[in-house]
Amino acid sequence: MRQATDTQNAVRRGIRRGCRQIVRDRGWGTTLLLLTMLLLLMQIFSVLLLGLEGGNRLLTGRAALHLEIRPDASESDMQELYAALRQQPSVRSVTFVTRAEALRREQLRDPELIAFLEEYDLDNPFPDTLSVLLVSLDAYDDFHSFIRQDRWQDVINPAYLSSVTGQERSVRTLLQVTGAVRMLVTLFIGAGFVLLCFVIIEWVMRSMTRRRREIELEHALGAPPLSIIIPPVTEMSALLLLSGVLSMLITGALLASVPLLVPAMASEEPFTAFTAEAVPLLWQVLPLLFAAELLLLPLLAFAGTVLGVRATFGRSFAVPA
Repeated sequence: MRQATDTQNAVRRGIRRGCRQIVRDRGWGTTLLLLTMLLLLMQIFSVLLLGLEGGNRLLTGRAALHLEIRPDASESDMQELYAALRQQPSVRSVTFVTRAEALRREQLRDPELIAFLEEYDLDNPFPDTLSVLLVSLDAYDDFHSFIRQDRWQDVINPAYLSSVTGQERSVRTLLQVTGAVRMLVTLFIGAGFVLLCFVIIEWVMRSMTRRRREIELEHALGAPPLSIIIPPVTEMSALLLLSGVLSMLITGALLASVPLLVPAMASEEPFTAFTAEAVPLLWQVLPLLFAAELLLLPLLAFAGTVLGVRATFGRSFAVPA
């Protein structure tokens, strides 16, 4: 009972001492800036990782195809194909896009091309198309088998039948690219964590070296290891928590400014589809990541301080098990 009371008193004294040391020591500004930048980079990489996950979900969950209707196809054949596509389990939705609608969309996307067509009085070069959205990337094979049936050869342009396979190949290539980028971003986050640990240990070692005589005297007078370790733990915890909050505020401001810096994110495809997939994921996961980070930072400060003290004085200052 008395030992527990002594330990609590040592912890309280160490915390008060660490707080006083932060107020007296004005040389922690550079360390705070470095910690904030490291945490900010790790948070930005985490947001990028979540964005890549959203893009991966978009690619696997929303596979869109555009099938060109032959000019000589009859209206009844087109209606039959449209109805058959709607009944396919591999198809999520089907939209019929007329030539006039395709021209209007292209006018919004590329006004210079439309101006060129009007200048030389050229006919509308865009055909009627069927925009097909599959339920997932795995539905390509079933859809490909359906659309290859002989009954549809007189309705769909043969060149666009082969493009179905090409689009699938392109999507799978994009998935491989996003997977490689995700691995690279994860490595960057891991490297940032290692660098953060190094900065903590290096700061503790400098702090302990600066107070070496004082600490050695306390240790010689019988001060418990906790009374020596708790002050730098308090200082580093305060610096980490402050830098964590600052980096979170900066990350939130950067995320909030994205729609202002890139207006197309809110109004143009494929950005709107990506935003619809990634933003809910960010809102769901990012607060949990921030909360976990705030809980982890004091533990990281304690572990880094113990390692820094051991590196400076040896194992004689180890925290008892």
